[in-house]
Amino acid sequence: MKHHLKVIALFLLLLVAISHKSKAQTAKALLREYAVPERFLNDLFDENYLEVYAFKVKIKDVSKDKTTLKVLSFDPRRALGKRWEILSVDNQKPTTEHLKEAESMNKQDTAKRKEVALVDETKMVIEKETETEIVLGFKLNKAALPSQFDFADKIPGRVFLDKTKKQMSKVILAAREAFRVKVVAKIEAFSITNHYQFDDKNKRYQPKLESIIMKIAALGMDLSNQSTQEYFDYEYVGKK
Repeated sequence: MKHHLKVIALFLLLLVAISHKSKAQTAKALLREYAVPERFLNDLFDENYLEVYAFKVKIKDVSKDKTTLKVLSFDPRRALGKRWEILSVDNQKPTTEHLKEAESMNKQDTAKRKEVALVDETKMVIEKETETEIVLGFKLNKAALPSQFDFADKIPGRVFLDKTKKQMSKVILAAREAFRVKVVAKIEAFSITNHYQFDDKNKRYQPKLESIIMKIAALGMDLSNQSTQEYFDYEYVGKK
């Protein structure tokens, strides 16, 4: 009897393992079916993957003390290290200090990219499916994260696929509970939501709207911040 129970238990474990592998393979196949290219999720923290587009982005930052509105442009036809430009800050010409911020962005633009995959597609799973939507779950690879986001491997991610349009609609990273970063900071809320639109002519996804919410307490200070980034004026400048 014990032998039979052991065989049944092993059989059930095997079924679970096979089911998990099948779901992962299906998740990867769904990404291709919805025209999401391989390693696309690697660029969640790096807008410069849009090497074939010139575009503008309107960034609204809201902190406890102030609200700032910036308009920037990116053009891959400019020399490397000068592809980002700050056009205005709060509807005024950028100051020297703001221009230094652009220099920092361009410095990141020239930095060597990590080759490690940010998301292992083979470990993605189908979390939910309805008549109109499929939701895929994933986790980030800590080794591939930028240093300022190295805590994000603790945060689950989800990819939303619109079954009606046969397109990816958004990607969300959202912490489900508070956590600490390097002891001194407590992150009470953290989420990044990226909405996408599809360029039918050139068969590529473009960021449409990004929303970042961070509620952080550190050393007795409230460092909370909300940011939205709205992308517009896309121009395809890649090979025809």
